[in-house]
Amino acid sequence: MKGASYIRNLFERFLAGTSTQEQMVELFEYFGTGDETELRTLILQSMHDGEPDTDQVDEDLQARLDAVYEVTGRRIMNDIPLREPVRRNMPFWRYAAASVVLCGLCWLAFWYSSERRLPAKVAVITRYEHRKIDLPDGSKIWLAPQSRLSYPERFESNRRLISLTGEAFFEVSRDENRPFFVRSGEITTRVLGTSFNIQAYEKDSSVSVTVLTGKVSVSASREPALNLTPFQRAEYRVGTKNLQLRDYPEAPEFLNRRAGNLKYEGQTIPEVIRDIQRIYPLPIVLKGDFTKSVFYGEKKARDNVPDFLRNVCRVNNLTFRMQNDTITIEGASYRK
Repeated sequence: MKGASYIRNLFERFLAGTSTQEQMVELFEYFGTGDETELRTLILQSMHDGEPDTDQVDEDLQARLDAVYEVTGRRIMNDIPLREPVRRNMPFWRYAAASVVLCGLCWLAFWYSSERRLPAKVAVITRYEHRKIDLPDGSKIWLAPQSRLSYPERFESNRRLISLTGEAFFEVSRDENRPFFVRSGEITTRVLGTSFNIQAYEKDSSVSVTVLTGKVSVSASREPALNLTPFQRAEYRVGTKNLQLRDYPEAPEFLNRRAGNLKYEGQTIPEVIRDIQRIYPLPIVLKGDFTKSVFYGEKKARDNVPDFLRNVCRVNNLTFRMQNDTITIEGASYRK
């Protein structure tokens, strides 16, 4: 038989309700390899919410294990047909299956009740709003719209690891014994204590890390790590897998950006609309050629979005239309 880690992987799928019939058969026939960390996180999230008292944890755990065992038994009888009625000489693989189930359940009970259990994961997802988050170590994060942040309820003793998709501004509390890591797409940012901004939206062609104070190390799988100091930016091109460093004197603007204030110094209209679409629920459609249309100005957090876009169109001699819950901006080349 294979190792017990495969059982953990199958139990992860089983508890999530995503097991196929073939995987159910595998659960009772052999062991294999699996991802222990993800499983532990899933078990914690599925078995408790917060930190309940010990007695309640034990009751909840027993109830869930009983439920898993009952459902598992039904799946055995329904999904795995017997060749003949069960007699005294039960096939060996059924004894093995029963022992596998018991081993898996015992492992869950032992691991969950042990003092070394891992903290649960916290996931924060924004839609069209900004959100400020206080981490367990005293660090602060300003999460931008259309972003996702994942972090543990308490950090490990030797590192602080979080993951980000989207954009966020960080003020990291200094702790030389526990470096702070941010995983965003294909890059990893490492700091001890500093303030910086990360832009790592899934559909963007690049990921950027901009430093305001302190020092930051940015690494990608195929590129040597770059060390950034204040007013510098590391930019990773997703298509070419290229990581580059450049000066970025506009870094203080991220203090305004984290509050929802957007300032533009010659950005193209598509770049402006990309920002606005992340904070505004109605679709914005561009028609025409905007390669020569740029915008200088600012949108405050409380500014009305349609009014702001009307101003963008006015200074660029563009046409603004709002109809059927859709905003359309037309360039000169599109007009009849």
